[in-house]
Amino acid sequence: MSTTTSEIPLCRLSNKGYTSSLLSTNSSFSTSHVSSLAPTEQSLTSSRSVIFKPATSLQIQAAGKSVSSLPISMYELCIPIFTYEENGMAKRPKWLSVRPKRKSGSCVLVDAEDESQTTIARTTYRFGPGRPPVVRIGRDEDRSEEDDETDLADYHDLDNKAASAQVFDSNISTNKSGVEEFPLKVKRILSRTTHFTSHRYGRFEWHYCSRKEKASFTSKSTTVSSPPRNLLVLEKIFKNGHEREIGRLRVAQLIRGDGTRTPGTKYSTAGNGGRLEMCLERDGEEGMEVLIDEVTVLSTVLIMLKKEIDDQG
Repeated sequence: MSTTTSEIPLCRLSNKGYTSSLLSTNSSFSTSHVSSLAPTEQSLTSSRSVIFKPATSLQIQAAGKSVSSLPISMYELCIPIFTYEENGMAKRPKWLSVRPKRKSGSCVLVDAEDESQTTIARTTYRFGPGRPPVVRIGRDEDRSEEDDETDLADYHDLDNKAASAQVFDSNISTNKSGVEEFPLKVKRILSRTTHFTSHRYGRFEWHYCSRKEKASFTSKSTTVSSPPRNLLVLEKIFKNGHEREIGRLRVAQLIRGDGTRTPGTKYSTAGNGGRLEMCLERDGEEGMEVLIDEVTVLSTVLIMLKKEIDDQG
């Protein structure tokens, strides 16, 4: 990759022109969140009625695309993601999602504090129907774009591959080759629900909550005080040996409403950022059980935001 994130100063984080409010810690966000664990496996079948208890929160500062903007490529060159803790949003971003080429939707996720700007995850888009975006989790210090295209040519088989995995970083899952790849596919034609399968963590689904679900919104997090206008939820899907679904567990949710969406954006803005709350682990029979990692959640929710922009046209 010829362009590094170190060449993109924070003052130029978007080709739309970020204002200082997007990087400010003085926006009207609430100031704390509750750290807790997910419910036990006994409650899987009724997991949608269980109050979600986030342990980690991030603020995605994506400007998105307004309804009145021209129907041309408006994807941001760089989206900063901040840690959100009890005392508010961090002053500097934790992650950067960087799109090296203006005319391509493909992007990489890097640690904002890493001077080498090593790629932590990569999302690749390819032109044509039946070609969903492919997420690649893992460092790729010695990879070229040609290598990635060769690997992604076989993405149709990714859902059926088994991989023995280990963790070398608290946020990154890897197999023996150091990476994990999987496509994000829509559940059915004209559906906004998207699913993916991680060889380490299992099957997941991103879906938009209905008006009724949003009206009954509850969360143990104190960063949100009112029902959101837009609620995007990630659920882990549990199946039995016959591949029949036996339960779901919410592991993350993107909240966009007053005080949580990216400052300067509106309810009608497509692909705008918000408060990403996560519960990445739970108390299992043999200690803490990891449900999913932060990088996988973040990489996939950014795809959902881009899809909103694509759908708006």
